[in-house]
Amino acid sequence: MIEVINSSFIKIFPTLKEYILIDSEAISVEAFYLNEKQNWELIEYQQIEDTVKFVSMGFEVVLSDIYNRVRF
Repeated sequence: MIEVINSSFIKIFPTLKEYILIDSEAISVEAFYLNEKQNWELIEYQQIEDTVKFVSMGFEVVLSDIYNRVRF
């Protein structure tokens, strides 16, 4: 899925390449990445065994590690 981000948002954060939204009330992570065409791409993770890729930092983490000790 491709997500369009408002151009004023880009102007406020011109060096932003990636941002991750982690839900605290359900297993849900949204990862937004600026792709090679300078468009924002959204990848959603909702399974506890999914692995989130932090592209700009070069590492991955499993949702079970993110949600370790979280009670829903």
